[in-house]
Amino acid sequence: MKLLDQDVLPMGMGCWAIGGQFYAGSEPHGFPDIDDEESMRAIRATLDAGLRVFDTAAVYGAGHSERILGQALKDTPDAIIVSKLGTAIDEDTRQVLHDETKANEVVPAIERSLRRLDRGHVDVMLLHLNALPIETARPIFEQMEIARQHGKLRAYGWSTDFPQSAQAMCDLEGFVGIEHAMNIFVDVPTIQKTVSENGFVAPLRSPLAMGVLTGKYDSATVMPETDIR
Repeated sequence: MKLLDQDVLPMGMGCWAIGGQFYAGSEPHGFPDIDDEESMRAIRATLDAGLRVFDTAAVYGAGHSERILGQALKDTPDAIIVSKLGTAIDEDTRQVLHDETKANEVVPAIERSLRRLDRGHVDVMLLHLNALPIETARPIFEQMEIARQHGKLRAYGWSTDFPQSAQAMCDLEGFVGIEHAMNIFVDVPTIQKTVSENGFVAPLRSPLAMGVLTGKYDSATVMPETDIR
């Protein structure tokens, strides 16, 4: 398949887990006991398998996922990095702070991601706020378009399960698509219809609904307190 005019395999590596644990107050939002060296080996194994798309976000590990990915891909210019913005973080305390929904917060967020990734541009930047109202999101994407024109982004999109949200941004030149969940709990046919009609790229996430659809868990299952699920 083609992504940003590059031939890539239709699969990539999701990088939420490699960020390790982070919190909103005392509530865990990440994955405990993650070893950075093992994460680096996983990224190298992904590259060795021929995959070139890596999906991360500023909030994953409160910036740590981007930093690990930047280190691992430093000498791999053909790797395509998809990141996300929309949430303020404190890297030192690994805390999620609040949503960032103002237009003037977009460029500083992009520049922080660039520093963590140690790259001159982000290949695809997604808005990470799934249900943000269209009228609030529009100025955010307009700022992303300006950033694209200045070379900070190659393209941008929305991590959302609401097809009308993506449809509302289709007139923006650099808006390439949406990342959406693909499982039985989501109205996938309607989303895919919007994707097809607009020629969007649509990376898929959560095919097993955070493990619910694996058959490994039932009503008697008790998750550890540190488990994000």
